[in-house]
Amino acid sequence: MFNPSELEGIPLPLELHFSELESRIMSDIIRRIKINSEITRSADWQIQRLSELGKSNDEIKSYIQDTLKLSDEEIDNLYTGVIETGYARDKALYEAVGKPFIPFAENAGLQQLITATALQTKTELKNITQSLGFAKKVDGKIVFEPIAEFYQKTLDSAMLDITSGAFDYNSVIKRTVFEMTNSGLRTVDYATGWSNRVPVASRRAVMTGVNQVTSKINDDNAIQLETEYFEVTWHGTARPSHQEWQGKVFTKQQLVEICGLGSVTGLCGANCYHSYFPFIPGVSERTYTDEELAELNANENIKREYAGKEYNAYEATQHQRKMETLMRKQRQDIKLLQEGGANEDEITFARCRYRSTMAQYSEFSSKMELPQQRERITIDGLGDVGVGRYKKSKIAEKTTNKFTHITEKAIEKVPEIKVNEYTDIECKYIHQQHKELLKTAMEANDSKEVAFIFDKDFKQKSISFGEDDVLEFKSKTATDMLAYGKDLFIMHNHPRNGSFSMHDLNFFFSNDRIKSLSIVKNNGAIEILTKSQEFNLKILSTEKERIKKKVIDKRTDAEYNKLVKILLSKTKSGLVWEVH
Repeated sequence: MFNPSELEGIPLPLELHFSELESRIMSDIIRRIKINSEITRSADWQIQRLSELGKSNDEIKSYIQDTLKLSDEEIDNLYTGVIETGYARDKALYEAVGKPFIPFAENAGLQQLITATALQTKTELKNITQSLGFAKKVDGKIVFEPIAEFYQKTLDSAMLDITSGAFDYNSVIKRTVFEMTNSGLRTVDYATGWSNRVPVASRRAVMTGVNQVTSKINDDNAIQLETEYFEVTWHGTARPSHQEWQGKVFTKQQLVEICGLGSVTGLCGANCYHSYFPFIPGVSERTYTDEELAELNANENIKREYAGKEYNAYEATQHQRKMETLMRKQRQDIKLLQEGGANEDEITFARCRYRSTMAQYSEFSSKMELPQQRERITIDGLGDVGVGRYKKSKIAEKTTNKFTHITEKAIEKVPEIKVNEYTDIECKYIHQQHKELLKTAMEANDSKEVAFIFDKDFKQKSISFGEDDVLEFKSKTATDMLAYGKDLFIMHNHPRNGSFSMHDLNFFFSNDRIKSLSIVKNNGAIEILTKSQEFNLKILSTEKERIKKKVIDKRTDAEYNKLVKILLSKTKSGLVWEVH
């Protein structure tokens, strides 16, 4: 019906709507504080406060109603278009055994089921939004407050703090932003008292509906095909309890008894991306043999070390999710501080925390050999909040106006290199990482340099952030270079789109551990230096000194740039210079 990656992606568009709802409400709270803090006379403030609160409640209701309308449309599309597409895939199995396949348009029972499930999902989302609130810690206990009550207490507290003179405006905004983003918008309508952010709760509601429909379709298909057997899908990073049965064939009874079908923690339960489909012995062919499954699961359980702690594949993905949640909070911090008019230092510190977490996320994902899922981070629709556009003096503008801000178009145009010293597979990976480097630089601060360092097998990766036109590796990266051995590949960006600097060359020449050094420029162009098997440092050094005597006079940047260009274009030392 659906593979695990498709199931995971189904709720994302809907989740976006509820993430935007959360952001709109939080932004509105900050806006009220900003407006009311400017009212100095107590009587006027009281009147203004009541007016703003009343209007605010109406706006919140409007926000929720608009979001629910959007979700209704998304759910209708999901349960008709998406499920119909998955349903059609089962046609091949019917044809293989000569059974008639009922098209979706003619299957009245299935359409009735989908309509009922869609209505149930919409109702659950409405129940979720009716219980919106914030969670706060009071005396060590979690206390849930409805939005209207949170509004009133937050504004009362903020106005008292500001007008009394006990706290400055920036401190009040910082405290309020921390309380909101640390809690997030919550739903507390679960009987157990469990709470989740609204986007998470909406995602779960949709996935529950999808699992109900697909399970019913698979059960009906099995009846029509006269088989009692089902094959369960396999996917990487499955939780340990699901590893035991994924990829195998079971009867319907065994799906319940062994795989936990119908339970919250079992097959097709909460946050489970496994599915099952009819299996006909003698006709169907298993996706994986028992031996292949054993090998796949063994690879999943290999421990990889990061920052002194070991993770298997499942544990690594759980850590990824935690980092993604933290980055979403940090992005909201930045946005709300900006909207509240906080001082530049607070905003800069918030950006630095976000960029630091982002760098750790990239490095962790690389070492765990997991794909980065940045769409989970940026689903809030807040844009490039981590990118700082710093104020410059008139004098500074003359020296920095050559910076090129990185664009999506520049990332897409990054060319694939072809270097004899690397295989086609390695060249494709290098191409991918050149793009990834530009993305990292764009999200961090594209007026600064970012460097990636890889070992000879491209299995280990380290990330460093430096200054403009200066490739300064941190001590951690220097340690990684020693641990990675020889034949290292290092890539970095040039915000001004320049060629190799003398600093680049001296670093490259003097370190025999480095095999290749590349520049991926902010405009998407590439330059790469590679030491071939015939590379001779002595010849290169002699050539450099000879050209230096002819070119260098006043020791200007222009003279050194000329030296680099002549040296790289005329060298006989076995150094390969390519421009793409």
